[in-house]
Amino acid sequence: MTLVRIIKGMAAPLSGRVLKEGEDTTGWIIRDGIVALVDGPFFSRTVRDEIAFAVRVGESKRKIEMTPFLSEILRKTGCEMAGDKIVTNLSDFEGRLLVLASGLLMLPDCLVIQEPLRGLDDRQTARYLDLLRYGKETVGFATLQLMPEGHKPIPLETSPAPLPPETEETRP
Repeated sequence: MTLVRIIKGMAAPLSGRVLKEGEDTTGWIIRDGIVALVDGPFFSRTVRDEIAFAVRVGESKRKIEMTPFLSEILRKTGCEMAGDKIVTNLSDFEGRLLVLASGLLMLPDCLVIQEPLRGLDDRQTARYLDLLRYGKETVGFATLQLMPEGHKPIPLETSPAPLPPETEETRP
């Protein structure tokens, strides 16, 4: 609950700052429809169920046509291939992509991310940012980035770099 209090401006972080669209908003009261991307646990047993739940939440908002958006999210994450996979059997990166996909499909007004690139290699970073930028361009949400003091925010407003070639080891 501390994270939510910090995001909403009801408490100050012990260190670091809160950025919304690159602007320091530490201590500001935030009233957006917030979806926070938090590492596990998942609420569903399978990838398919997790995605289905997020789609139901997104469809209730009626902001965009969900079918093409869902198709592209599934393509970019590889989730369509992992439908019946148990979420606890996902690799760390697959889990992060599923968390991001679920958050995007909920059509947030504000997406909260906390150090999402920590520990990712160049290919994974490019893939994660490609998905995040696609969601941001399609849905039009704000981003709230939480990071330790001295870390730079993720540049979401620049055009994405081309993805390195995919190999067997980098496929989900």
